[in-house]
Amino acid sequence: LNWADFDVQFGSMGLSSPIYTPEEIEAIINQIAASYDFSGMELTAKQRAILEAALSRCGTFSYSLSGSAHNNAINNDKGRGDCSGWVTGTLLKALGINYNTNAAGYANKGVYNGVKKPGSIIAHKNGGAGYSGHVMIYAGYLSDGPDGPGHYVMDCSSSKGGSSFRRVSQ
Repeated sequence: LNWADFDVQFGSMGLSSPIYTPEEIEAIINQIAASYDFSGMELTAKQRAILEAALSRCGTFSYSLSGSAHNNAINNDKGRGDCSGWVTGTLLKALGINYNTNAAGYANKGVYNGVKKPGSIIAHKNGGAGYSGHVMIYAGYLSDGPDGPGHYVMDCSSSKGGSSFRRVSQ
């Protein structure tokens, strides 16, 4: 994966996410659907399920790399979690799929095919002692997102203090 292809910019964009109400989640998904233009296709039921599950888990996890945090993020809707446990828990909640792997495992599965679609899993593996990479869920482009217009993702990261919905590029 070449992050330049995705135009991801890590840094200060986005804030820790609030906990969204069902009405707010529906409004965000409707905005994503309205700006989604992929060969005239609409959001599928699976995409909507992933977006709804991910948004409902934003703001409910603090980030941790402790041994129990990964499993906690898979099996619970709040508490401590890491990025891969949070994504796995989201997929389990949305689709009943349990990959139970780390960020490098997601990257090795080839879950990102270069096409940005709402609900896509984006993963990379990065070298470094004890660091396996990062995994997130692409939400879509929002013309009127909480941090302004741009591409948004949902993830659980140390840089944002936990699970969040944030803009990664304009």
